[in-house]
Amino acid sequence: MTNLWLFDRRCTQPEKSTASALALLPRSANDPTARLWRLVKDTCPLPLLEHWQAPVLALLRDREMLKALPMALGPLQGFRLGLDVPLLTDALGELIRQDVLTAYSAPLSAATDLPLEAVA
Repeated sequence: MTNLWLFDRRCTQPEKSTASALALLPRSANDPTARLWRLVKDTCPLPLLEHWQAPVLALLRDREMLKALPMALGPLQGFRLGLDVPLLTDALGELIRQDVLTAYSAPLSAATDLPLEAVA
C-alpha cells in the first residue's frame, strides 16, 4: 500500500500573480457562498465591496471564472477560481455604469423631509 499526496499551494493561499485559487470545502456545507466570496476577495486585485457579493459571484460563474471541479472524492467538493482580470475589470465597470454595483448597499434616505435652503 502506498500513499501519495499531491499538494497545490493554491488550496491554502491564492496565487496573486495569476489571480487563481482553489477551494476545498466540505460537501456538508449547506451554502459555500461566504467561503467562496472570501476567496474571491482575497484573490482579486480589484477592490470589491461586501454588498457586491451576489452579482459578482453570478458574473464569475457566468463567465466561467468560478467553476466547481468536475470530480471530487470523499467528503470534499472543490472549486477553481481563475480570474481574467482585464475581462473582469470591463465587466465590473459595465455593472457600475448600469447601477447594478453601487457605492452603498441601500439607497440613502434623507434625514428630514424639509426642503434644502440656499446657503450664501
